[in-house]
Amino acid sequence: MGKHNILCFLILIISGLSQQEISAQSVACSNKPAWIENFTGKSINQEKWRFETHFDGKLSYLTDPDVVVHSGKLYLTLYNKHQWDKKNLDACTILFTKAKYNMMYGKIEIRARIPLKSGCWPAIWIRPQRELKEKVVPEIDLVEWTSCFNRRTFQANFHLWGEFGGKKNNHTQYPKRFTLKKGTLNSFHIYSAEWDIEKMIIKIDDNLVGVWRKKDYPFWPFDMPQELCLQMAFGGWAASCSAADDVLPQATIVDWVKYYPLKNIK
Repeated sequence: MGKHNILCFLILIISGLSQQEISAQSVACSNKPAWIENFTGKSINQEKWRFETHFDGKLSYLTDPDVVVHSGKLYLTLYNKHQWDKKNLDACTILFTKAKYNMMYGKIEIRARIPLKSGCWPAIWIRPQRELKEKVVPEIDLVEWTSCFNRRTFQANFHLWGEFGGKKNNHTQYPKRFTLKKGTLNSFHIYSAEWDIEKMIIKIDDNLVGVWRKKDYPFWPFDMPQELCLQMAFGGWAASCSAADDVLPQATIVDWVKYYPLKNIK
């Protein structure tokens, strides 16, 4: 084989590997979102979202008056008016998508800004639709931050909960840390998760955070509808490194959400 042919052959191999790598870092989704939330109204669209709060050790599904829509953005705000500690008790407010807007594979994108103050626990995650009778369920954290990290670093995480490994109430997790090359997390970024029957991919601003593959884990429980969770919390696990409630109020701010289904899947 001549030098020219060898060079062409090597270029083809490198090109093929590059295409495989690109494919490994993306999922084939529709170009058109199945739904978009732009928070354009004067209040939360309660046909799309439901509330959950953990205040003073009590769980509630009632509307949180501190969750507001203003100037096209969602504000999940926590004020210094609830009890918390450094072990189990946290103040937390969450919005979950309702069943009509849940996701069976595809890609979810969220443009959001998170607070970076001691004791804060902002997070964006997905979990199975409630009331499903499954033995093993996943939880995927697109972004999770506490003061254990610096202002440029966060973790994404893949959890398994349920009956596996010979235990009924088992839990394991596979976190991946990511550090921004420039800037901080206290500005707007686009957080995304895309998944199919073989892999889960997390990105920030289209930069790869991590890939979790079905073949590497004891269970891959994604053949069920998932709901999106937008969270602002304070205390609890987030206070394990440091916490000072005089930093409150603080808010997780969400600009928009977009969900793209897989191609050829209705």
